[in-house]
Amino acid sequence: MAVDAATAPMAAAARPDWPVLARRAHVRRVAGQSALLAFLLAVSVPIILPYFWMVVISLTARSGGVSTRVLWTTCAVIVPAVLVYSVVHLLSPSPRVRLVAGLVLLVSAGALLAALVGGHLHLANYRFLWRTNIIEEIRSKATAGGQFPSVWIAFRNSLALALSQTLVILTVASLAGYYVSRFAFR
Repeated sequence: MAVDAATAPMAAAARPDWPVLARRAHVRRVAGQSALLAFLLAVSVPIILPYFWMVVISLTARSGGVSTRVLWTTCAVIVPAVLVYSVVHLLSPSPRVRLVAGLVLLVSAGALLAALVGGHLHLANYRFLWRTNIIEEIRSKATAGGQFPSVWIAFRNSLALALSQTLVILTVASLAGYYVSRFAFR
C-alpha cells in the first residue's frame, strides 16, 4: 500500500489534460496552415501576376500603348478578395459558410471590377475567333487573301494531329505492354 500511495500523485500528474492538448493542437494546426498559406501566396504572386497581366491586357488593351492603371486597379480588387476568402476558408469548418462567402466575394468583386474598370473592358482582341479575314482587316485590303488560315481550321488540324499521335502511342504502348506481360523473366 505504501507503494500505491507514493505513486498516486505521480500518476495523477502524468495524466494528460485532454482539453488543453486539443486546444494546443488546434492552435498549432491553424498556425501551421496559416504559415503555409502565407508562404504559398507569397511564392505564387511572381508566378501568377504575369498570367493575370496577360489576361487583363488581352481584355483591355487596344492598339497602341498599354496602361498599367487597369492592371493595378484589378489587382487592388481581386487580391483582397482572394485573401479574405483564404482566411474564411481556413477558419470556417462549414462548407456552406465557405460557399456563401465565396459567392458574396465573387459578386462584390465583380461589381467593383465592373464599376472601376468596366469602361476599359472589350473583346475586340478576340475578334479573330469569329472573323476569318482578320489579317486583311488589321493590315489592309492589299494583303493576299487566305494568307493565314482561320483559327478554327488551325485548331481542327492541331486536334487531328494530337488525336492521331495519341492513338498511335496508345496502340504501340499497349502492344509492348502485352508483350512484356507475356515475356518469361528468369
